[in-house]
Formats: sequence, structure tokens, C-alpha cells
Amino acid sequence: MKRDGFALIMAIGMLVVIATIMALAIQLNSHTSKRVIDDYIKNQAQLYAKNGAEFAIYKISKEFNSSKDPCSIRNINTKLDGIYDLNITLSYAFSDHNKTQTCGNDNTNKLNIYIPNLMDANGSREYGYVKIDVFVNTNTSDVTTEAIKIYKSYLEDITPYLK
Repeated sequence: MKRDGFALIMAIGMLVVIATIMALAIQLNSHTSKRVIDDYIKNQAQLYAKNGAEFAIYKISKEFNSSKDPCSIRNINTKLDGIYDLNITLSYAFSDHNKTQTCGNDNTNKLNIYIPNLMDANGSREYGYVKIDVFVNTNTSDVTTEAIKIYKSYLEDITPYLK
């Protein structure tokens, strides 16, 4: 009689232990899928930030080849895949300080750095740089559990485009 009661208690105890393990596995699985989605969205945002900087360089090269206006592109704003907001701000600096001074009246698109006008074999050469600030934000909370914000800053040489 005592053995039958002990076996019943052990069987109930084993069922409780197995149910607890199953509940933890289900909970862990749901957190893992959320984390995988968040990691995917974050990695995608980082790739968009890098590609945004490359796109800005492309736009600068295209603009210099057509109009030679050193500061015609200051901001690029777009929405990607309906999830990401891409905001790019460009700041310029040139060895020709007159060009640098014309890049924005409110000092928002000027880099306050000194670039010496170095001499080359033909007498002088103009140098130019652009600072690219890239912001990528997720604009919906139904895709990720937390808003994702990526900021990257690049300093690029645009001297080859200053023919």
C-alpha cells in the first residue's frame, strides 16, 4: 500500500518537472525568435548605413561631374523597405577656403578644419573632403521590440572629383 502511494507521488512529481521544462523551452524559443528578428533588423540597418555613405559619394561624384557646385548636396533623406528612415548630412571642407565659406550660411555644412594648399608638379592642387553623417532609424515598433538607431560618421576624400 505504501509503495503504491509513493509511486503516485513520484509520477505526479515527474509530470510537474517535465511540464516545467516544457514551459521553459517554449518561453526560451519565443525569446530566441524575437532576438533573431531584432538582430536581423539591426544588421540590415548597419548595412543601409554603410550603403548610404557610398550612395552619398556617388551623388557627390555625379554632381561634381555635372555642375561643379561643391555644396549642392547637403542632405539626403529617404525611406527604405517601409521600415527604415535614412538621413544623411554632408559637411564639406576644401583647400580653397572660398569654397568652404560658401558651403552653408549657418555653419551647419562647414567642416572647421584647415587643409593646406599643397603644391604638385603643376603649381598647386585643390583638395576636398566631406564628412558624411548617416542616421538609420526604424520607424515602426511592430517589427522590433525596441527601436533601432544606427549612427555612422565617415570622412571621405573628394579630391578626385575637383578637376
